[in-house]
Amino acid sequence: MDGMKYEELAELVDGFARTCDFEFAFDELLDHVWARSEEVDEDDVYGLASSSSYLFQTTDDPTNPRFMPRRMFFQGAEFRIVPTAEEVEGGYLLAGHRFMPFISRDVFPPDAWLVLPDGSAPHVRRVTMPLRQAREMLTLYGEDGAANYLTTDEKGNERKLAGSGKGKVEVTTFDLAGFYDGCGFAPGDALMVRVLDWLQGVYAVTHVEAAETASLQIVREWTLSMRNAYEAMHAELGFEADCYEQLAIMMLIGGRGPRPLMKQPPLPIEGFLLSQEDLAIKPVADRVVICPVDADPVVGAMQEMLEEMEELGGRLDAYFKQLGLSLRESEAEAYMRDALCHGAAGPEPVLARVCAGRSLFFRSAEEQEEFHALWCELWEQVGEAYSPDGDPYAQARSRLLEINDRCIATVRALDARGALEKAARSQAFKDFGMLSTSLASMLLLLNTVEGMADIPLDELDEMVDNLEPAIGKVLDRLEEV
Repeated sequence: MDGMKYEELAELVDGFARTCDFEFAFDELLDHVWARSEEVDEDDVYGLASSSSYLFQTTDDPTNPRFMPRRMFFQGAEFRIVPTAEEVEGGYLLAGHRFMPFISRDVFPPDAWLVLPDGSAPHVRRVTMPLRQAREMLTLYGEDGAANYLTTDEKGNERKLAGSGKGKVEVTTFDLAGFYDGCGFAPGDALMVRVLDWLQGVYAVTHVEAAETASLQIVREWTLSMRNAYEAMHAELGFEADCYEQLAIMMLIGGRGPRPLMKQPPLPIEGFLLSQEDLAIKPVADRVVICPVDADPVVGAMQEMLEEMEELGGRLDAYFKQLGLSLRESEAEAYMRDALCHGAAGPEPVLARVCAGRSLFFRSAEEQEEFHALWCELWEQVGEAYSPDGDPYAQARSRLLEINDRCIATVRALDARGALEKAARSQAFKDFGMLSTSLASMLLLLNTVEGMADIPLDELDEMVDNLEPAIGKVLDRLEEV
C-alpha cells in the first residue's frame, strides 16, 4: 500500500467509526480517508469498514453500502441481568459475559461503570468463588476466553486454572451490597441495565422485582423475535463468528422486528438461550458459538471455508476439473505440505501421487505447459509459507491424506471398470460424498493455521479416528457396487 501503512489505515477507519455520531454511506468514509491519503485502495477501506468491531454494515447493496457506529446503535439499549442467589446473598455482581454484546470489546467488563438510581457508582471488590461458579457466568467466552478473562482479572488464577478445575478463583465484582439492601433485592429479582456509553462501558442500573415479571404474551413475543433474529443471523454468519458477534448481529436484525429486543426485555439473554432446547453453546477452535444442538460446528465451519474456496476457485481448479482429477487446489496444497514435511525436493512426486491410476490428457501443448507452470507456482508458494519444524498437524495431515488416497483410488477403480455411473446413483455414494467433503474441509482447515495448535490436537485426533473407519466402511460398500 503506497503512502500509508495498513495499520495506519486500520486505525484511521476505526477512529472514524469510534467518533462518528451518525449512520453514513461508504463514500463518506472514503472521502474522510482520501482527504489524508489519495493513494489508499478503495477495496482496503471497504474491507476494514465491513470487518470493524465498531461498525455495523446496515445495507447489503454493494453499490451503496452504509454503516452504523455500534456506539450509536446501542445507545439507550436495555438488557436484563438476573443475579444468582449467591450474588444476592454475597452483595455483589460478576460482570462475566452478561454485558455481551452491549459493551465494546475494548472494555474489560469489570472496568465498566455502573450508575445507580441515586447517581452513585458502586465500588468493585474481590470475591473468592468456586471456579465452577465463575465459569457459569463466562460460558459465552468459551474455555479459552474464560481462562483469559480470569487470568486478566487476577494473574494468580492462572495457577488455579492449571489444576483439577475444582478449586477457587478470585474475581473482580461490583459491590452492590448497599444497593441490594436499600431496595430489598431478593433472589429472582432482576437488574434492568441501560447503555449510556457503549464505547466506554457506562450503564444505568435499576431494580426490577420478580413480581413485576412481564406477561406471558410479552415473553412469548420477545422470545419469538429473538428466535427469528437467531435464524436470520445463523443464515448470514453460519459458524463464522463467536457468541459476542452472533448476539450483536441478532440485536441488529431484531431491531427491525415488531417486538424490539432492546426495550424492556422480559428475559436475560441467558434466559432466552436456556429456553431454546434445540440450541447449544459449542466450541469451534478458540471460540464458542450458538448453534443447533445436533450440529457439529467444527465440521460446519470447515465446510463453509471449503465452499468459499470453491467459489473463489482459480485456474488450477479449472484444470483439475477438465482433467477429471478428483482434486481441489486446497487438497493439492495439503499434499505439498506433506511432501515438504517428508523432505521432498520438488513438486513432481506430489503430482505423481495425486494422478496415480490416471493419465493426463491436455487439449494442447500450451495448456499442458500452463498447467505445469501453475503446479510449480503453487509448490513455490507453499514452500515459502510452510515450515515443517513448526507444523503441529503433520501427523494428522498425513493420516488424512492416506484416507484421501484410498478415496481417489476407489473412485478411479470404479471408473476404470465402468461402474462409476451406477455407483453414483447409490446411497453409498451419497454417504461417500458427505464424508469426503468433511475430509476435504479438514485438510483445508489445516492449511490455514501456522505454527500454533489452534485446534486442540486431541480433538483433531478424535475427529480423524472417527472419520477413518466411517470412510473405510463406505468405500467397502462402493467397491461392492
